[in-house]
Amino acid sequence: MYRFQSLQRHWELNKSFVETHITTLKSVEGDGSGEFELLFSETVEWDFDYFPEYLRASTLSLSISLVENLLLSLCEDMAEELNTKINLVKDRMPYINKYILWLIHGCGIEIKIDEDVWIKIEAIRKVRNNFVHKIDKDIPEVIKEVISEMVSKIANDEKLITNEFVDEALCSISDLVKAIELAYIKFYETKKSQNAELTD
Repeated sequence: MYRFQSLQRHWELNKSFVETHITTLKSVEGDGSGEFELLFSETVEWDFDYFPEYLRASTLSLSISLVENLLLSLCEDMAEELNTKINLVKDRMPYINKYILWLIHGCGIEIKIDEDVWIKIEAIRKVRNNFVHKIDKDIPEVIKEVISEMVSKIANDEKLITNEFVDEALCSISDLVKAIELAYIKFYETKKSQNAELTD
């Protein structure tokens, strides 16, 4: 919880910082010389595009990594609690899916995640992978459609990964984590109740 909350604050703070930085750079008038214009265009002008991209890519990467780490820790705790071994499916699929499947089938935790959340998480994961490596290029059309549904303000197809998309991605990841948390609490409450009945 603390890591997710900190990531949210990190995103909001740095989103504001980047916007201020770019606004400040755009207000620089220089001395009107060709040398200044060349120096500006060869150095800090690139920040206009790259700073927002770096922040968005890192935020998406951290958010997915936090979910993966959370699920791994939960699986390890459950394996120790139930005196069993983690046995992930061998099928080719994201680790998030593998961990959740093991928690459901290997531990008996009833994790219910809305299909809409699953679709968004898959889109976020694929975007993160493409975004980190290619920054907005070669995103499959089906993923672009999901992204378009997730955000209401997309300027054009060239800039699909906007601040609004990252905002929505963090909300979707929070929905996923909340569903896992509620299922985990329910599992332990049921187990506690069953143990109490056995000792009576």
